[in-house]
Amino acid sequence: MKKLFFLLVAANIVIDIASYFVLPETVATHFVGNGIPNGWFSANGSLAFNLGLHGFFLFVIYSMSVALQKTPKALINIPNKEYWIAERNFPLFLMRWEFAVFQLGCALMIFFMSISFVILDANFSNPVHMNTTASLAALIGFMLFMFYWLASLIRNFRLPE
Repeated sequence: MKKLFFLLVAANIVIDIASYFVLPETVATHFVGNGIPNGWFSANGSLAFNLGLHGFFLFVIYSMSVALQKTPKALINIPNKEYWIAERNFPLFLMRWEFAVFQLGCALMIFFMSISFVILDANFSNPVHMNTTASLAALIGFMLFMFYWLASLIRNFRLPE
């Protein structure tokens, strides 16, 4: 999952850089509910914002994956804590945590990629107009994933039977 996350971050960066060369100088980046743009960036600003966003989430997801390895066990707050921080179970806890964090990171990168394509499509239309169905589908897909992810997190850290 970790390799897939880094691959998706790289793919998002490639999309951002490639988009820079094909988008107009002024890029619609924010839209109201009916798909009409109401926020704009320069192409340079859009590229900088997107690269910063991906860099920020790269840092956050990676930090979340390693933070618990260095966190004192007394500060870890999870369900069934005593079981999972016990010396014999802690490596499994860390493995499951890392997988879950990078799984979340992959979902975020796929969501960002989806929105990037929606924004690209919107900026190529004349007049500029966002496909609200596509953006809503991306949002609903991400929300459904989040419900799945939270349920998996709870399931993975319950006491074994």
